[in-house]
Amino acid sequence: MLKRLVLSNLRSFDDADIALTSGLNLIVGDNGSGKTTFLEAIYLLFRGRSFRHREISPLIKDGQTQYQLFTEFLGKAGENHRLGLQQDKQNTLIKLDGETAKRRSDIIHLLPIEWIGPDPQALITDEPEGRRAFIDNGLFHVEHDYLSIVQKYHRVLDQRNASLKQNQNATTWDQQLVEYGSEIQTNTVFLLKAINHLHRRSIERLESRY
Repeated sequence: MLKRLVLSNLRSFDDADIALTSGLNLIVGDNGSGKTTFLEAIYLLFRGRSFRHREISPLIKDGQTQYQLFTEFLGKAGENHRLGLQQDKQNTLIKLDGETAKRRSDIIHLLPIEWIGPDPQALITDEPEGRRAFIDNGLFHVEHDYLSIVQKYHRVLDQRNASLKQNQNATTWDQQLVEYGSEIQTNTVFLLKAINHLHRRSIERLESRY
């Protein structure tokens, strides 16, 4: 749960310090007032990139050399954290509870964050890469070992492909690839079943009202 969000030189913002409640927070304002930028700041803090584009320059307010973000939040176990992000065109500095964070994975697992834009049907109609990313993000938060499994899978895949290019025997890599791939599939099926269960419950609640 976010308790506070501070923005400095992010897009149209000079400085903003926003207190958030433990319940539902509604963000309202005129077109172009910065509502999406507010959400983008949260995404940047916890995911390390924008959901709009990959370039850094558009994030920095005109006339400035960097932007800064800060948040105070409660983790999944209710523990207090402070997270800061400072970024210019060349460098990124992330601090968690006063210490420099060396790995983005140290941040991602602390609080589930997902962006669902104005066209949610794109998750179904767009390329499968987006659907895989959506599932992966969900699994990072419910299965603590999932990130490690995915990283191992991709390392083995790279090593297997390198062996094949050199006409070497890739049997050992094949065995490991099957092992890690099976774990990924098992976790993916688990999450999809959980999503289907929640979907059925939502439909049942709606039907009970009519």
